[in-house]
Amino acid sequence: SSSSSSSSSSSSPSSPVQEAFESRRVHAFFYLWYGTPEVDGQWQHWNHEVLPHWDASKRTRFPSMIRFNPPEDVHSPFYPMRGCYSSRNRSVITQQLQELKENGIGVVVLSWSGRPDLPGTHDTQGIRTDDLIELVLDVAQNVDMKVSLHLEPYENRTAFSVREDLVYLAEKFSTHPAMFRMPSTDLPLYYVYDSYRVPVSEWIQVLRPNRPQTIRGTSADGCVVGLWLDSHHGHELVDSGFDGAYTYFASDGFTFGSSVANWRSMSKFSLERNFLFIPSVGPGYDDSKIRPWNRENQKPRRDGAYYDKMWQSAVAGQPEFVSITSYNEWGEGTQIEPAVPKAVDLEHALDETTRAQLGLESSYESYEPHDPFFYLNRTAYWSAFFVEQDYAPFHHVKHEKPTHPHLQEL
Repeated sequence: SSSSSSSSSSSSPSSPVQEAFESRRVHAFFYLWYGTPEVDGQWQHWNHEVLPHWDASKRTRFPSMIRFNPPEDVHSPFYPMRGCYSSRNRSVITQQLQELKENGIGVVVLSWSGRPDLPGTHDTQGIRTDDLIELVLDVAQNVDMKVSLHLEPYENRTAFSVREDLVYLAEKFSTHPAMFRMPSTDLPLYYVYDSYRVPVSEWIQVLRPNRPQTIRGTSADGCVVGLWLDSHHGHELVDSGFDGAYTYFASDGFTFGSSVANWRSMSKFSLERNFLFIPSVGPGYDDSKIRPWNRENQKPRRDGAYYDKMWQSAVAGQPEFVSITSYNEWGEGTQIEPAVPKAVDLEHALDETTRAQLGLESSYESYEPHDPFFYLNRTAYWSAFFVEQDYAPFHHVKHEKPTHPHLQEL
């Protein structure tokens, strides 16, 4: 890495959690779409709208297009200890990255919505994140955190538009010292969400070497990992020329890829093909406030037992990296960021009829009986455990530069 850890002196032995942090093997998906009237001129995401079901026959069962009413009534089943914050607030970002670092996470994976000059490059709430990446990179450099990017889908995305995205990202951010680079190749790491929506025949043109439009060997090259959703996506990602796969969803059983029972075979498949497999672990899943029709995919946290099970399954496969879904995706209830118990002040909330139709509770879920830092603490425990295991580093076929420089056996 381009900068050595600033927080540990070379004379004192570092703790297992510090070792985990310095290994850069634990990554957390990190969202930058939160806004407040004071900082951003309006609420962003805390007032997320209730999304309609895509099937017209089911759409009428719940009211939709209604917005939540922060700061009392937010779009998440949990309430943040920090209150409703803005992702543009430098001191908040500093605290958040410091918090991750102290719990063994060495890379934050920032959700990137696309090039700002393209129409439709924003999320469902109209939020763009491109202009926030620089701020996070600068803060990351100060706290010795590394940054990777999560390429989100946008209207009319193709493999060729993603190629232009990678050219843009390389020009704009790749020389920043806080960008995470693969130890074996020195290339930046990109996670590509919903990669399966672009045909293999297109990806081949961009991700396989010796094609007129390839990124390989150009300044836009990177370690590019796609989403392994259904069972056949493993073969498709390999055929496409991706360098690896991740599973994203924190809902065990929701997709083939997010089902921990499949991770062993997925890991074996990947190992045999010099392909990076990055399982994604999460503490639970609950998006019932923004998608009230999706309750069957809820995953209760079970006082941390759910998170422990996902971590245990991930570590068993001895992957090079583990990704966490998520640090702060509050709307899907996957966050490990500190949450506090709180009653909803019904005077400043959605009206009673709407609350009844949406099945809303009068108080937020919390991490009790544990404290607000419980999931960060579990992350520290598992990160340290993960990095202490023996493991065979991933070697990319295209490069001969073995082993992590900083992974000595503990």
